[in-house]
Amino acid sequence: MIAQIKIAKLNTMLAFDSAKLPDVSNEYVWEYGLKQRLNDAHASVQRKDYESDEAFLADVKSAVDKAEAAIRTGQVSRGAVIDPVKALAATMGLTEDEVRLALTGAVAKKSAPKRAA
Repeated sequence: MIAQIKIAKLNTMLAFDSAKLPDVSNEYVWEYGLKQRLNDAHASVQRKDYESDEAFLADVKSAVDKAEAAIRTGQVSRGAVIDPVKALAATMGLTEDEVRLALTGAVAKKSAPKRAA
């Protein structure tokens, strides 16, 4: 699986191919992602907003249960749509201009009339 990760402050993308990562890196990312998502699920549930621990913990559990169910059933969003030129550039280590040039050259060759032999 190839993942394109946007680094917003740098306005760039990093591409990762899970098939090319060491097993330990894939395991780390997998576990980190699950832990982060499940903890994010209840981040807005604040103890100060509840009169009892029971009500607070019930809402935390409800939020975590919803996030778990979404993960287990595929009801998750993968984020924003990625510009294919940016994705190719990140994956191939090229600039966006190089990708555009390569794509337009390939299209021009494909659409050019064939010469008679």
